[in-house]
Amino acid sequence: MPASQLLLPALNEMFDIANERMRMPQTRIRRRRLFPVLVVLALVSAFLVGDGMSESKTASQLHMVSPTPRCLIVVYVVIDSESRASA
Repeated sequence: MPASQLLLPALNEMFDIANERMRMPQTRIRRRRLFPVLVVLALVSAFLVGDGMSESKTASQLHMVSPTPRCLIVVYVVIDSESRASA
């Protein structure tokens, strides 16, 4: 009896992990849906930065340059996580 109490929970966990690994590729975000969202997000953030700078008399160099690296970092992280998930 004690051996079965040790074996059954381990087998159950093994089956749960195997089922989760089989479901993982089905639950990934598709690139066709993700990239338009990222493009819209980049355009909205650029619009908000431009709108905020239009009210001031001097343009802030930091606000002019900072949205581009942030958007590139987000796109890089998304592409990297997608490629690691599919490997």
